[in-house]
Formats: sequence, structure tokens, C-alpha cells
Amino acid sequence: MMVPDLEEAAENGEIESIETVETAEGHKVLVNLKARPAEQRYLTVRREPDKPRNFVDVSRLFKMLRKIFPKGEIISTCEEPFDPATSNRRKK
Repeated sequence: MMVPDLEEAAENGEIESIETVETAEGHKVLVNLKARPAEQRYLTVRREPDKPRNFVDVSRLFKMLRKIFPKGEIISTCEEPFDPATSNRRKK
């Protein structure tokens, strides 16, 4: 599912919820459709339709999702628990 497909599904009221999953590479978007509740679709790009799109800037991601799906449920999860020892944040 690409962004234009997501926009069309949102306009038609076909989206149940949207989930962002934080991974080591960035954030991926899973879409749950009302017509197929057991099936989750990743947001992809035209160049690689079989590979989930990776978002590095989380603020841009959520601005885009809120524009497309302003009143719907957006769930944010993390693939792995946060470990400060392996975090890439600067230490003071």
C-alpha cells in the first residue's frame, strides 16, 4: 500500500487503525483495514512495493499520518525494548 492508496482508503472510511512500529532502522507503518481485520498492510514506495517504507524523521511521519487520518487511531509501538546501553543517544 502506497501513500495515495492510504489517502484514498482514509477518504472512503476503510481504515480501522494505523500502527507505527519503531525498528533499529527507523519507523514503519502498518495499516489495518475494516474489510480485512486479520490482515495488516505495510506502507511501501513505488520503487520497492514488496518492502516496507522506512521513515527516519518521526515528526514528519506523524504530520503526514495526521493529515491523512486526522481523527483515527494511530498506535505507536517499538519492535524491541529500549536499552540505554545500546542507544545511539549522546551520553553526558
